[in-house]
Amino acid sequence: MKEIARTIKGRRCFFFLEEKEAPAVVLIGFEEEIKPVYSAIKERYKEPFHLIAVCPSSWNDDLTPWKAKAIFRGPDFGGKADEFINVLDGVKEELKGVPISSLAVAGYSLAGLFAVYAAYQRDYFDAVISGSGSFWYPDFVSFCKANPICSKLSCALFSLGKKEANGKGLTSVVGEKTQELVEHLTGLGIQTSFVWNEGGHFNEPEKRMSGLIISFLLSVRA
Repeated sequence: MKEIARTIKGRRCFFFLEEKEAPAVVLIGFEEEIKPVYSAIKERYKEPFHLIAVCPSSWNDDLTPWKAKAIFRGPDFGGKADEFINVLDGVKEELKGVPISSLAVAGYSLAGLFAVYAAYQRDYFDAVISGSGSFWYPDFVSFCKANPICSKLSCALFSLGKKEANGKGLTSVVGEKTQELVEHLTGLGIQTSFVWNEGGHFNEPEKRMSGLIISFLLSVRA
């Protein structure tokens, strides 16, 4: 296994690459989240896989498809996902020559929303993996239902904490919006799964994310 660090279009990226052909996951997340997720997958999944981590420089800007007002007194959302997708294009170029059998894009929270958005904007993903995706984001599910998805997805995997559906304010719709998106993608003929986890948004995110990725790896191995 080779471990490589790169800066692509100003963003830190980390490549964990096998020598032989294997499925690959592009995981969107902060640098400190990467190793725990990678280690959790390696502990439970013994077959080869490639993991590529792409780190946003601004969570609220890089991962949001259009501008929106802040929630919970945080900063406004900058809506710069289209710019951040250019980083994924750079990653795709970097992967030329790497033996990849299937390519997924994955993320948790706003990164889970971004993962779905990326599949709508680029055609090179075979699967999308979203843990506790922020599908409460204004007009996002409406966008998904009104626009064609670019990627020819073989599968889409989602999870959400049971307590997340009981949130306050704008986030209170995340449960129904996630289910609405799952139903829409299923209607497009995409093999879609949706798992309810115990707890809220911040309960064991690395465990949830690694579990979803392992589900993807098992599905393409079978």
